[in-house]
Amino acid sequence: MSFVSIYEEFAQYYVEQEKELFYSRCIALIGTPLSLFSSFWIKKYSLINILLTCIAIIISSFVLMILTKHLIIITILSLFFVSAVSIFIPSLITFIGELAGDKRPTAISLYSFTLLTGASIGPLVANLLSFQYVLLLFIVLFGIAFIFLLSYNKLTQNKIRD
Repeated sequence: MSFVSIYEEFAQYYVEQEKELFYSRCIALIGTPLSLFSSFWIKKYSLINILLTCIAIIISSFVLMILTKHLIIITILSLFFVSAVSIFIPSLITFIGELAGDKRPTAISLYSFTLLTGASIGPLVANLLSFQYVLLLFIVLFGIAFIFLLSYNKLTQNKIRD
């Protein structure tokens, strides 16, 4: 939902700069091939660390986007956002698959349904809220996800120690 909402909101916020917005989106797409390296980074740094780092980058990008109105700076921040999302999604699928065990096909199907539902709801959210409020909404949602992952990480580490 965040990906679709943010770019829908960009289109509404920078309505007079269609050409510049197009180039901004193209530049942000440079971050998408990083998804190809996610399995390498997961093996090197651990799945939870990758997920937490991606969420931290996403939140940081959104916070800094709130603080500026310059499309050039937002383009750079958007590149970080897209890069983090492109690593986050395959990492999250791996995380869900590992947690689900033998229920992996059902869990991945539910994740896919949730992802597509969020992508469908994204433009509605973007139409209801201003650019800054969309960013704030996602800062809160990703902040909650960050806290849950941090809690899960501590819980699993405590179980390993016991």
